[in-house]
Amino acid sequence: AAFMQVEQYTLVFGPACGQQPCLFPDGLRIFNGDIGAHIDGLGSMEACQTACQAHAECGVFGYDSTVDRCWRKCDIGVSCASSQNGAAFMQVEQYTLVFGPACGQQPCLFPDGLRIFNGDIGAHIDGLGSMEACQTACQAHAECGVFGYDSTVDRCWRKCDIGVSCASSQNGAAFMQVE
Repeated sequence: AAFMQVEQYTLVFGPACGQQPCLFPDGLRIFNGDIGAHIDGLGSMEACQTACQAHAECGVFGYDSTVDRCWRKCDIGVSCASSQNGAAFMQVEQYTLVFGPACGQQPCLFPDGLRIFNGDIGAHIDGLGSMEACQTACQAHAECGVFGYDSTVDRCWRKCDIGVSCASSQNGAAFMQVE
C-alpha cells in the first residue's frame, strides 16, 4: 500500500480528488467560489477534503489547522450554482520544482518541500513547457501515478505510484522524502 508523510501545514488548499494528501503547493491561495458557510471542528485536512467530496459541486477545499476551519469551493474558474461569491480563482507564487499525482485536476501538487525518488518510467521528457503538460504526460501512461516537473530546465519525470515498483519502472519503487 502506498503511504506518504508530510510536514504540518497550517493553511492548505487542494482538489477533491480522493488522493491523500493531494494538496496545491504551499503559497497558493484560492479566493471566492465559496459553497455555504465555512465548517468548523472537522479536525483535519482529510476530513475537510471528505466534506468537499460529499458536495456535488465542490471542486476544491481550503483548511486552516490553526482554527480548525474548512471551506468548500467550486472548481477553479467555475461559478457553480451553490457559490456565494462567483467563480473560484487562485493566485500562485512561482515554483521551479514540483511533484504531484496523476489525479486529473489542475494543478494538483504535493506540498512544497516534498521530493519523490525512483519509480522512473522511461527517460525524462524535455520541452513540454509546463507542469500541466507534464501531468498530462503522466496521465497518458497507464502505470504513471505521480510526476515531477522542473521548470528551470523544462524537464518532466513520470513515476510509478508511491511504494509501487510498476513493470515500467527503471529503478524500483517510488518513495518520497519531505525536506
